Amino acid sequence: MRDIVADDVTYREMNPDELYRIAEIHLEVLPRDFSSFLGKEFLKEHFYPALFGSSDVALCALYRQQVVGYVLFSSDESLYRRLVMRNWATMLRFSLAHLVNIRFLKYIVEVFLLLAFQDSRLHGPELVYIGVVPEFQGGGVGSQLISRSIDSLEQAGFSSSWVKTLSSTPQNVRFYEKAGFKIVRTYLGRTYLKWAK
Repeated sequence: MRDIVADDVTYREMNPDELYRIAEIHLEVLPRDFSSFLGKEFLKEHFYPALFGSSDVALCALYRQQVVGYVLFSSDESLYRRLVMRNWATMLRFSLAHLVNIRFLKYIVEVFLLLAFQDSRLHGPELVYIGVVPEFQGGGVGSQLISRSIDSLEQAGFSSSWVKTLSSTPQNVRFYEKAGFKIVRTYLGRTYLKWAK
């Protein structure tokens, strides 16, 4: 990581014209995420515009006017269903091309099971995605994005939020715990954490 003074990174609400850069960061830091399988154009043209449009909080971190991190919270529980319904042909075409990839097939099954999962303890906006470019990880950018997002959520009247992360990434679980989230449960290789006021 480079030596970056915290004052050199600025934080503000995300703009729609930054979604291409957000998609690039997503692919770099979340290469195994289901939506990453669909590619940069899908992320830029369909996924992030839908997520941005339904977000309760969408913030980005900038260093020298370049986006180096982002976070999105959304309480829109129907977002993924709408995305699939609107883009089913693109998603099907891509899925058929990747049916030979066992990891992809396993992930598809998991995604559908996760969409069916409901836990009454998890309410409020979901921290849907957070991404920080590798050279800025570990310097407090992600922590600031979450802290500022929680402040925005509180100002908007929300008293809780939640996030899910891969259980196989204990560093992510610890990161969310440091930000004030508490583990609620583990399901299908995901750890669910909740923040409450």
